[in-house]
Amino acid sequence: MGFMDRNLNDIESLREAYKTFDISTENKYQIFKYGDAFYSTLNVLKRFKNTILTHVISIYLQNNDKYLPPLFLVVEGTAGEGKTSQSIASCIQHGITVIYISASQLSGSHEHDAIDVMESVYKKAIDMRKQGDKVAIIIDDFHLSNASVDANVKRTINSSLLTGYLMNLTQNKEEEKIPIILTGNDFSQVYSPLIRAGRADRFEWSPNYDEKKYIVENIFRDYLKCSSVEFDRFFARCSKASIADFSQLINDYRKSMVSSCFDNIDIIDDVIINNISRYVETRKEKIDYKLLIQFAKERHMLGDRNGKH
Repeated sequence: MGFMDRNLNDIESLREAYKTFDISTENKYQIFKYGDAFYSTLNVLKRFKNTILTHVISIYLQNNDKYLPPLFLVVEGTAGEGKTSQSIASCIQHGITVIYISASQLSGSHEHDAIDVMESVYKKAIDMRKQGDKVAIIIDDFHLSNASVDANVKRTINSSLLTGYLMNLTQNKEEEKIPIILTGNDFSQVYSPLIRAGRADRFEWSPNYDEKKYIVENIFRDYLKCSSVEFDRFFARCSKASIADFSQLINDYRKSMVSSCFDNIDIIDDVIINNISRYVETRKEKIDYKLLIQFAKERHMLGDRNGKH
């Protein structure tokens, strides 16, 4: 989950979000802070938030020379169920700054590329901690990083350097440490010594029916005008879909508003874009049950006789 997957559902939130996180193009990381327009308002399930906060706080406890908490927390589960977004939100809502990096940024065609990026991220986190900040590093889609190699692929210099560097972080008792959260879909191919007990705790994230319903209700809280009975019926029909699928229904609604503006438009210039933006921003109609089902059907989310996944 990168920045573009954050499911921002209105233009103003998008504008505000750009103001509340920093991007270092040189060092290839993003920093999310307390007050972020999107993550500060995201409702996170208590079970998930407690797991994230317990891991982060454990690293910052005093007297950790006697109690050695694992440096890594592995958050593993099906794609699209909110692992990364809830991890970020859990931290920044409690004043913990997040340095976010995608596994794709830990790959490179040159020797040392992966370790150079990881070192710059960890150094930035250490510097922030020394300034009094509480910081956590989140590496998204870690199962796709150089630390993951299947039986048909030999370990490369980059993969060996990256796993070696990360393992050294867990064993270094001299310096302050930064909690690291690794999210991904399947860690079965990740270098196993890196995530063994003692170096990593594991958290399998598979929201049950009620947990997923809670998340989806909060996604739609400002956009629906259907009754609670209709929403229950809608969710029951779509409950097998991912949380990411549900969040995209709002974007489908916005796109339907945009497409309705195309009549009598020849040239799309800044004036037209601004007019359409104002129209979408100011339109107050909400999504009713019929339209919700229509969008879900188009995305093949209905799990009954009226639609197939």
